[in-house]
Amino acid sequence: MRCTAWRFRRFQAQGRVKGKLLWSLVVLVALVFGGALMAKPAMRWMWGAPNSSNWSRVDNVSRVDNVSRIDNVSRIEFPFDGRLIDGVPEPWTLRVIRGKEQVSVSDSEGLLGQKVLCLRAESSHYLLLNPSKQFDPKELPILAWSWKAVVLPTKGDVRTHGATPFVGDNRNDKAAQILIGFEGDKVLMYVWDTSAPVGTEVEEWSPVAKIMTHVIESGPLHVGEWRDYRVNIYDDFIRRYGSPPTKVIGVSVQINSNHTGSVSAAMIGKIRAESR
Repeated sequence: MRCTAWRFRRFQAQGRVKGKLLWSLVVLVALVFGGALMAKPAMRWMWGAPNSSNWSRVDNVSRVDNVSRIDNVSRIEFPFDGRLIDGVPEPWTLRVIRGKEQVSVSDSEGLLGQKVLCLRAESSHYLLLNPSKQFDPKELPILAWSWKAVVLPTKGDVRTHGATPFVGDNRNDKAAQILIGFEGDKVLMYVWDTSAPVGTEVEEWSPVAKIMTHVIESGPLHVGEWRDYRVNIYDDFIRRYGSPPTKVIGVSVQINSNHTGSVSAAMIGKIRAESR
């Protein structure tokens, strides 16, 4: 009888432990998916509410007011020469996701006349957002910029991102990243990856938007050098999402090293949207 009672009590204890574990799992899943649902309007959090003051209506066509023309090329610029607030140039806004930011602005020895954004992440993840100038990507399809990777995150690899933050191997850290946010919670992201070869494309998990990532630079070969890029975001959007984009609602730069627990650093010059 004593043996039977002891086995019964042990069975009860095991049942309570399993019940607690199952309940913890249910709560975790609820938090993840509940957070994803609550975060669905988070493109407003990421990019800010659409600033309609940048737009005017001409013959039912949305057109941004602050487009300049240089050498017959229409252009909108996203520079880093604004007034500094806690090291961040206006109108850029800092969003820290994990850890601590290290942000500064300096004169560039490689980009004459430009202020460049200097970013460093030590087991951290943050981004800077600029929703101040929205535009029609059909009219300004070319995105151009220069950047320089200073330190690549150790063994970073965009291909190892998990389906959720809690499942699978995740070494998805990148030193230099540019994101373009579109209406409809859709994002194109161009990155300098440590390991994945140039041309690699993945769809990344996010609770707030659908993110299509393209590796545009890879590995240490050109670390410490300024690299120039021009991409057609209109064509890329159609190719990745299967339909034409409507409006660009913001541009963002991002850096992270939190998944690998390492260090990454980069410098980014003025970003431009151009007609050709």
